[in-house]
Amino acid sequence: PLLAMGMGGGFVIAASYEAKAKGVRTGTPLKEAMRLCPDAVQMPSDFRETAVASEQIEAVLQNVCPFIEQMSIDEWYMDLASLVGGIPKDAQAWAKNLQQEVLRQTSLSVSIGVGPSKLLAKIAGEYRKPTGVTAIGMDDLEWFLKDRPAPAIPGIGSKREVHTKAH
Repeated sequence: PLLAMGMGGGFVIAASYEAKAKGVRTGTPLKEAMRLCPDAVQMPSDFRETAVASEQIEAVLQNVCPFIEQMSIDEWYMDLASLVGGIPKDAQAWAKNLQQEVLRQTSLSVSIGVGPSKLLAKIAGEYRKPTGVTAIGMDDLEWFLKDRPAPAIPGIGSKREVHTKAH
């Protein structure tokens, strides 16, 4: 398990999937993170390297789609309707090809979610992390959302799950 530490080293700003499986999240104080995951390796964050990686991924996306919107250092939305030929008939295969192209050009693995809205695309992108591809269309919404827990919706979080289950 790996913990990327924020400035000053007091808080976790990123955690590997192994650390996340033990309950470590972004913003977890170091003392709490080490209690949850005593075998974790701590490392200082390299913000310059992170920015370079972000720019590399964005360059690949810009070559593929004329309209992209960056949401964070490691998250973008693409308007597939702006692609030449419009939205791909097989969005799953299209996204898998894009994932392979990002890996080929940057040596970085990514997860990709395709959906009829930004919210659904984000949920789809989280669905098969790490390195998963999930494409959902309007006809897929019922089966896809049926078993998703409330915290799968961005902004809900695990503390609200107790409240949402009660309702």
